[in-house]
Amino acid sequence: MPDIIEMLCRRQEEALELLKERYGPYCRRILWNLLQEEGPVEEAANDLWLHVWNSIPPGQPKDWRLYLGRAARNIAIDHLRRENAARRGGGAILMGELSECLPDEGWEDRMEARELRELLEQFVRGLKDEERRVFLLRYYRGETIPVIASTQKCSVSRVTSMLHRLRKRLKQHLEQEGYRI
Repeated sequence: MPDIIEMLCRRQEEALELLKERYGPYCRRILWNLLQEEGPVEEAANDLWLHVWNSIPPGQPKDWRLYLGRAARNIAIDHLRRENAARRGGGAILMGELSECLPDEGWEDRMEARELRELLEQFVRGLKDEERRVFLLRYYRGETIPVIASTQKCSVSRVTSMLHRLRKRLKQHLEQEGYRI
């Protein structure tokens, strides 16, 4: 693959086309898992490529899959927040699941987002391999429980109970760090 960063620095639109070709389906999957509607997914995908265009330079990602996956996820979450509706979709369900084990709404005023991210990363690093995969597939990539069960070659009920236990453990982890849930 040509040096995408160099091409983006020279403002060559071909770089975006190469990224879309290689990583577009992966990014759309993440967007679809969270937004679950074609219109918002298309809008978020356009926002993603605009973000890439505007962020490089100065950014220079070493792992495009990780960089684009994280950006796609963040853009989808931003879209969900902007809608701020009581919608019944994948993103709302995921956020509802995690809301029971994350600090109350005032946490942003009391703590920088970076500190919470570090606590979450610490929690995820402490998980067993299978637990980590299931947690990240669900709450990072937004995969459905049946897809996770298929990927992990286990039952839906096993994945469901594992996620329930992981959310309880995450809540305990954050409470031990002094956060009221």
